[in-house]
Amino acid sequence: MKKLGMALGLVACFVMAFGVLAVAADKYPNGCADCHVKELAFQPLIKKLYPKHPGVSPTMDINGCLKCHKAGSKLALNTKMHDSHQKAKIACDACHIMKDGKATAELKGVKK
Repeated sequence: MKKLGMALGLVACFVMAFGVLAVAADKYPNGCADCHVKELAFQPLIKKLYPKHPGVSPTMDINGCLKCHKAGSKLALNTKMHDSHQKAKIACDACHIMKDGKATAELKGVKK
């Protein structure tokens, strides 16, 4: 009986440890790029939503977007992006670097 209890205890510890690791894993390590491929690729998406938008390279990433859409500029992404992503129920950690369980202003994939 003692051995069974120890075995079950070890299994429980393993399950709990695995669960913590699974929760800690970042589902969106590349930020925007993790969602914006194929049918959500930037190029066709922007062409569809904003027909007058200047051409976008098929390899465009967030760094290319931020050349024109920096925070604080007239064309800042933050308002439009937050509205559309919140309506789609996209989690903050899909785009933002998280610290202590809270989203920071830092975006994943942005070159400094």
